[in-house]
Amino acid sequence: MQLFRMFENRQKIAAMVSEFLRLKSAIWIVMILLGCAVMVGHQTLAPIDRDEARFSQASKQMVASKDFITIKFQDEYRAKKPAGIYWLQASSAALLGADDIANYRLPTLAGYLASFALIFAFAKMMNLRGWGGLAPMMAGLLLAANFIVFAEAHLAKTDSVLLALILWQQYALFDIYRRRFDGQAGAAINQFWIALGLAVLVKGPIGPAVALSTILMLSVFDRSRLLVSQMRFLRGLFITAVIVAPWAISVQIATQGAFLDIAIKADFLAKVQSAQESHGAPFGTYFLLLPLLCFPASLFAGHLAMIGKDIFKRDKGRFLIAWLVGYWLIIELVPTKLPHYVLPALPALWLLVVMCFAYPAPIAKWRIRLSYGISGIAALSGAALALVLGVLALRYGGVGSGAAFFFSLLAILLTAGLLALFWRWMKAPQSALMAGILALGIIIQMVIVAGVIANANRIHPSSALASEIAGLKSRPALIAAAGYHEPSMVFLLGRDVLLVQETEAALLLAEAPDGLAIIEARKKQTFLETATKLDLSLEEVARVDGFNISKGQDITLSLYRRKAE
Repeated sequence: MQLFRMFENRQKIAAMVSEFLRLKSAIWIVMILLGCAVMVGHQTLAPIDRDEARFSQASKQMVASKDFITIKFQDEYRAKKPAGIYWLQASSAALLGADDIANYRLPTLAGYLASFALIFAFAKMMNLRGWGGLAPMMAGLLLAANFIVFAEAHLAKTDSVLLALILWQQYALFDIYRRRFDGQAGAAINQFWIALGLAVLVKGPIGPAVALSTILMLSVFDRSRLLVSQMRFLRGLFITAVIVAPWAISVQIATQGAFLDIAIKADFLAKVQSAQESHGAPFGTYFLLLPLLCFPASLFAGHLAMIGKDIFKRDKGRFLIAWLVGYWLIIELVPTKLPHYVLPALPALWLLVVMCFAYPAPIAKWRIRLSYGISGIAALSGAALALVLGVLALRYGGVGSGAAFFFSLLAILLTAGLLALFWRWMKAPQSALMAGILALGIIIQMVIVAGVIANANRIHPSSALASEIAGLKSRPALIAAAGYHEPSMVFLLGRDVLLVQETEAALLLAEAPDGLAIIEARKKQTFLETATKLDLSLEEVARVDGFNISKGQDITLSLYRRKAE
């Protein structure tokens, strides 16, 4: 009798969850909850090296200088990306405060929530069915629950905002594609080019690469140039130019042509031609990493094994395959490999998974085995991630490592519960259970980011430095750093921190009696020898032990001042 009641209660809960997800207001409630989950990490997570700290410091300098044309990190041109993301971050910081890293992360949160809303709208426009009308909500949750998507929502970078813009761009492109025979896609054409122009202003060629690869693949699939003729390329180039050209021309004039030359030759072409900054990996890397990068949503990727010919016969199926395959080939062929490069392909992947639920192929034994195999690999990836967290928490927790270990233990327990729920789902698939698995996955990711990573003190040496310097009796008139030049230190200590060689640090202390030198242990001997030659009497006022995640090495930072005479 007790077992019957428990089963009955589970059925009632599942029914209640399904009814809630069907409410018109459900999408807003889910977005509020997602926003709260991300903002916890925004508040607890220190600046992360290197990209986030560089973006936020450049935006911080933009606020201070009121120069919204040229982008600089300290006194060097930051020519990696166009100005769009810096404008968003600088606006947020100007309104809410320029010293708190959380204020530079708000645009990425907006991109995360916009991506959820846009994939929901995409699934509705495609009329994707399944789960009793819950297909759009499931598409949104599948995207939101990807570890890489959730993690990027915490970082003051381009990729979360770019994901939203690419979703808007592809949404409009599909609208054009499905109307290609009746010529009634005028509004969608304008939307497409506006979204593409904004994507260029945020991250250069990625938006156009996604669009062009999709269009080319569709033209091959259809054996027709009809879609190409519908795109109104002259109008589109004009719209894109109106969006991008004012800044591009202004920055060229302001830097005498140097800015775009650096952006194209030193960044874009370098990544295309060879592995940049030791981030090279062979073809197929993203395919192998997908179960881990997309956990726990990757648990459901096995359903792609059920893809059938009927999907390819439909416009929406061909469009999603063209989007996914076209862009995936690009990122696998480019020598430089970074985890976030996969983001623009993920909406197509999850929309295709949702579509497979609605239009499955005839069940065959090999399809079932393949589906189980993919899901099994994803489950093992999630379990391995949880277990590794415990080891990392002990290794990099530092002082107060108990908090990091507690959150890692919590993540392990929650992951075990999630995998148990998934096992139950495999036996009896239900929409409410699937939603619960994805929701629990988001909670686990919140624990990992806002709990484990935020409390792993050793991987945040810049924060420890800032705390030590703030605790000094008097503020140093000058700060010079040798051997440790990470951007997070510049963001936390100020743009006037001098990044120098160890001999130069000693010379600066000779010139500035109230100065402070931050010396990494590998540079310490040369620094002290130079100080002795200069007849400097120094004292070590503090020491910080940590781990430099950018270089993958343990570090010890000593803070030196001249002894009071």
